[in-house]
Amino acid sequence: MSSETLERRFAAIGARLKVATDSWRGDPRIDIRTDGSGEFFDIRFLGGDREVDLEVVETQPRDRHLLLLARVGGEKSKFLCGHDERHWFVAAVPEAARGVTGVASAKAALQPEAVRELVARMRPKDPFRRRNVAYVRQGEWFFVPARIDPPDAFVLRDEPLTRGAGKEHVMQYAYRRGGVVVYVSDRHPQGLTQSEFEAIPQHVRESQFWEQLVRDAEVYARGAVRHPDHAKIQLSTWHRVLMNTEQGARAMRHRRLPRLTGGRRRRRRRPRIPGSSNGRTPRSERGGRGSSPCPGSVGLIAESSAKRPRRRGSRGKCSGGSRVRLPPGPPRRRVARLSSPIASHPVAVAQPVERPLETRRAAGSIPAGHIKAP
Repeated sequence: MSSETLERRFAAIGARLKVATDSWRGDPRIDIRTDGSGEFFDIRFLGGDREVDLEVVETQPRDRHLLLLARVGGEKSKFLCGHDERHWFVAAVPEAARGVTGVASAKAALQPEAVRELVARMRPKDPFRRRNVAYVRQGEWFFVPARIDPPDAFVLRDEPLTRGAGKEHVMQYAYRRGGVVVYVSDRHPQGLTQSEFEAIPQHVRESQFWEQLVRDAEVYARGAVRHPDHAKIQLSTWHRVLMNTEQGARAMRHRRLPRLTGGRRRRRRRPRIPGSSNGRTPRSERGGRGSSPCPGSVGLIAESSAKRPRRRGSRGKCSGGSRVRLPPGPPRRRVARLSSPIASHPVAVAQPVERPLETRRAAGSIPAGHIKAP
């Protein structure tokens, strides 16, 4: 198909498409990009000797999905392109899946085997709905009901769920077992095992930020699962977390994504020193709770703005505004009033008290012992 034909087929589902104008050679790279008009599909080519032919196999305008076929030399790759909740997406269909001839079969091929077995057994009314009797889906992650009761000591809170790139899904409660502990950095996005991490020279390790994650683990989730690009889902019971089968596609060899990564993120460089990162005084040195007065405010009050013109540079009581000293005097007589007219108990009245000379210029309240009932 030509670029113009592809653009018309993508426009049928309400999407925009931009194809590289240079030679169509090498494996295609399909991404979602953004410009001033919003999101669009962007197709570029890695270059090489093999020519590329692109063809739209099927479009479903009502569902806003289409299946794209790419022929690169003697190899074929299929991509499911569409709109999910709030954004456009593209997913590579594994070549091992047979009989993928349209959008529906491509969606089924992207479901994990455990999900397909549940769908065949429970027969939901809509097997591709994000929430049905067989599973709950959020993006590329499937949540299948599981009968487990993990110990409370091993349940994690606000646990990130990621496949190595993109934004994280955050599980309110998570439990994992098995898997391999790996150390992830920008230079090693798929992670290094403990032995591989220790084999790196120390000065190289210290020059990078490392995160300790768990790969290929059995992950279970309960409670809320959040993601900025998807609606929040709520799981009342424990669910097994499974990722779609996109990782098995040949096209994913150009993507830096591990198969499954779930675990609490931990920095492996520059341990945090309390009070040093943000300039605040450590909690142990702050003393009791309460607000600290502005410097020089003891025994001073701000000059009334109604009695003087506003002065340039006076923005607040802590910004160096003009202040005047007032001579000490007896406290004002204040009477506490009750809003209810049927109250019959005595009302406490504050009595004038002569304060010692050494405390007249200090800020503070009259002690409660000076309040007497009439």
